[in-house]
Amino acid sequence: MNKQTRDRYAAFWECSSLGRPLLFVTAPRPDAEEHPDDKRPRDADELGDWLFNPRRVLPRLARRVKNTYHAAEAFPITFPMTTNLPALQAGFLGGDYRVSPDNGSGWCDPVIDDLDEWCKTAAVDPENIWWTRTLTLLSEAQCLAKEGIIVAHPDTQGGGQILDLLRGTEKLAMDMIDQPEAIQTAMRRIDETWLEYWTAMNAVIGEYQNGHADWLRVYSDRPMVCPECDVSCMISNAMFREFFLPSVRFQCETAERSIHHLDGPGAIRHLDSLLEISSLNGIQWVPGAGAKPMVEWLDLLKKIQDAGKCLHISCPSEQVLAVVSELRPEGLYIRTGCASPDQADKLVQNVSRQFGEQ
Repeated sequence: MNKQTRDRYAAFWECSSLGRPLLFVTAPRPDAEEHPDDKRPRDADELGDWLFNPRRVLPRLARRVKNTYHAAEAFPITFPMTTNLPALQAGFLGGDYRVSPDNGSGWCDPVIDDLDEWCKTAAVDPENIWWTRTLTLLSEAQCLAKEGIIVAHPDTQGGGQILDLLRGTEKLAMDMIDQPEAIQTAMRRIDETWLEYWTAMNAVIGEYQNGHADWLRVYSDRPMVCPECDVSCMISNAMFREFFLPSVRFQCETAERSIHHLDGPGAIRHLDSLLEISSLNGIQWVPGAGAKPMVEWLDLLKKIQDAGKCLHISCPSEQVLAVVSELRPEGLYIRTGCASPDQADKLVQNVSRQFGEQ
C-alpha cells in the first residue's frame, strides 16, 4: 500500500479529507484465469476441506486477489477464515456451526439450555475446532501478507448477535423479559471471551503485518473492530440500551477504532443511541434486502455525518456520483464494483473531477 493510500485512510478515520471521498473500487481483470479448485464443492465432506485446509484455501485466495483489479483506495485483502460464518465467536463458544454446500453460508444451532449454568462455565476453549481452524488459517496466511495482501479478521461480530445464535432468537426474546439479569451476565461473559479471542487474533496477525482490517475492507494502522447487533432490529430501543449497547460500547472502548454495522430500516431506531458513543468512530449503513437504494437514504447519511462520525456505504457504481454529490467528502468511504478496469478508472476520475481533483 503506497503512502497516498495510507494518508487517505488516515484522513478518513479523522473525519477529514484529502479532496474526494475514500473510494474502494474493484473490477474483474480481463485476463483472469479460472482454476478447478476455485469452484465451491457441493459435497459436504469436501466442502470442509475446501474451506479450512490451508493448502487449498491460501492458493485460492491468492488467485482471487490476482484476478481482481483494485482502483483508487481499494487494496488487496483476503479472509483466510471465510466471512460466510457470521458471529463466528458463537462457534468458538461451542455453538453448533454448519456450512451449507448449496451456498457456502454458515448457520449455528443454539446450544444454551440454561443461561445461569452456561455463564458459570463459558470460557475460551483452546481446543475448540472453530478456534483452532481460525488460528491455523491466520497463521498460515503469512505467505499472503508477504505478497502485499492484507490479511483480515473473520466476522466475529458483537455480543448481542453471538448470544442470539447461542441461545436462539425466540428464547432470547423471552429471556429479556423473564430473566434480564441472566442476559446481562451472559453478555459480560461474551465480552470477556471476545477480548481474549480478539487479542489473540491480533497477536497472530501482528507477527507478520502492521495494519488491520476486517470484512468492511477499511484499512487501519491501529487495532479496529466492527461491532454488530442485527438482532436489535427485533427489539425496542429501551431493550437495546439495556442489554446490548454496553457490549457495543465495550468493543469501541477496547479497540482504537470502530465502525458499527447498522443493517436495515429496523435498526434505525437505535442510531441515536449509537451516535452517543464517543469512542465509536463511524457507522456503516446497509439499507437491507429489498430496501430503497442508497441515494434515497441521504437524510440518514447526512445525520451520521452531522454527528461527526465516519460514514461507510456500498452502492452500485451507477449510483456513486449521485450519492457523493450530496455528501461531504470528510470521513466518507464508498465501496463499489465495476464491470472492467477501464470502467473502474473512469468512475474514480469522474468522482475526482467532481471534487476538483485532476
